[in-house]
Amino acid sequence: LSKLLKKRGISASTEAIESDPAKWAVKTSQILGAVVLLKGATTFVASEKNLIELPKATAWLATAGTGDVLAGIIGALVATNYIAILNDPEQLARVAATGAIIHNLAAVAASKDAPISATAIIEFIPEVIRKIIK
Repeated sequence: LSKLLKKRGISASTEAIESDPAKWAVKTSQILGAVVLLKGATTFVASEKNLIELPKATAWLATAGTGDVLAGIIGALVATNYIAILNDPEQLARVAATGAIIHNLAAVAASKDAPISATAIIEFIPEVIRKIIK
């Protein structure tokens, strides 16, 4: 995020962003006019009208490739909810937050309190979604 903001002429160190991620998620959303998901131990999703703070995620998500898994989950959710998002752009923030929750729950299920790979998370996504839908 620091590098993205720097390209926009805004100075924000990684330390500053990490010390107040909610502020920087909102600020970046306003600057870009877009929904921003700022992933960390606590993930924030900011949009024009909302700031969603998600529960603390498992530390096992700090593994190479897990961000790609998150992007795939969110992409699939956007594709299946695009009409709702077109009718209400604020839905995109909710969809992104839902994706992050699914991502974390799948990581918890995959880890069984041990290190995991990104591909291990993928195997548990359907199970997590089935539990959420019930």
